[in-house]
Amino acid sequence: MPTKPTKRKVTGGRVTPKAAGPAKVGATPGSLASKARTPIRKTTKPAESPAERKRAAEAKVADATDEAAGSVRSKSVAGAKAPVASKRVTDRSSGRYTPPAPPQYKVSPWWVPAIMFTLIGVGMLVIFLNYLGVFVADGDTPSNVPLVIGLGMILGGIITATQYH
Repeated sequence: MPTKPTKRKVTGGRVTPKAAGPAKVGATPGSLASKARTPIRKTTKPAESPAERKRAAEAKVADATDEAAGSVRSKSVAGAKAPVASKRVTDRSSGRYTPPAPPQYKVSPWWVPAIMFTLIGVGMLVIFLNYLGVFVADGDTPSNVPLVIGLGMILGGIITATQYH
């Protein structure tokens, strides 16, 4: 039975070298001209363990808390403890989860979609009949009033569709 390969330990840090300056003209990623850039500087600081990083972070927080409490201590009575800042912003009334209220769906009355489709349909019909010349008497000049009425009806249908539930 085959065994799983062992995991490699990752020590962190950059795998590829960081570019130090502009590449030389004609340099390709594998050519010698691209490798002739400034050398990579290595840090002399030893790698910290996660426990050491955690202790250092806690020490920074403690220092910041001491500095903030220092101004309070100077005003307080001698021997009294300084107030400790809490990380909690709000108090929890209970540990139980309260699900959100279900959304209230609004149902449109039957006449809303009827008015919407009627206005859009009649508006389109008025514009179509205007282009056929139904609204123009013989020898009379055509008018834009039926077009405006048809567009107004279509707009009324769109407003009905979007504003009423």
